[in-house]
Amino acid sequence: IIAARARGKKHKHDGSNCDDWFETAVTDGCFIAVAADGAGSKNLSRIGARICCEGAVEYLKHRLAKLFRDEPDLRSALSADMSEPCFMDACGKIAPMVQNAAREAFDSVINHLKAIYNDSTYNEALGRKPTLGDFSSTYLAAIVIPLEIDGERQCFTVTAQIGDGCICAINTRADADSCLKLLGEADSGAFSGETDFLSEKTVDGNVIAGKTRISRGKSDIIMLM
Repeated sequence: IIAARARGKKHKHDGSNCDDWFETAVTDGCFIAVAADGAGSKNLSRIGARICCEGAVEYLKHRLAKLFRDEPDLRSALSADMSEPCFMDACGKIAPMVQNAAREAFDSVINHLKAIYNDSTYNEALGRKPTLGDFSSTYLAAIVIPLEIDGERQCFTVTAQIGDGCICAINTRADADSCLKLLGEADSGAFSGETDFLSEKTVDGNVIAGKTRISRGKSDIIMLM
């Protein structure tokens, strides 16, 4: 796992903070990652980015570990032919988990808002009570489960993306025209620089389901950025 976050040039010039955050975890040989980019125009977005990453990864780590305990044949099902019912059934157990993690991420932000709502330090700094909008951030999440299929290493990946950024899989052994696969679609608004953020609307069951992607292939690098 290689990860980095940096305070951008404009932030340094303005004397503002780095708004990005990421969290990763490994459980049962599987990789979990969540990355978030706080809205630069919002006062507490860096906190929102951190809180949502922490909440989602904590949820995914425990839920994935429990799933492997409850379903000892899960890897075999994920390694089956992708048209087989057992493969589809296994997908149906992991994809909702990734979708629910977005809800858990948003709930973590709500709970943090409740905890600081009457805190005089925040009230004085903002000149008012904090709101959910102050914590706005994008949200990118991935679960990667390594498999061995016919003697070859493959990865089963489930991702969810809210807002801009990029999630992609790279197969370093493939030709240049087929080595990269996008695992999400960036949201954008009517104007340049606009995007969606983690919110009650974007974590709604139907909406986040439409932002979830399932992939299986020979990729050996997964990138969230």
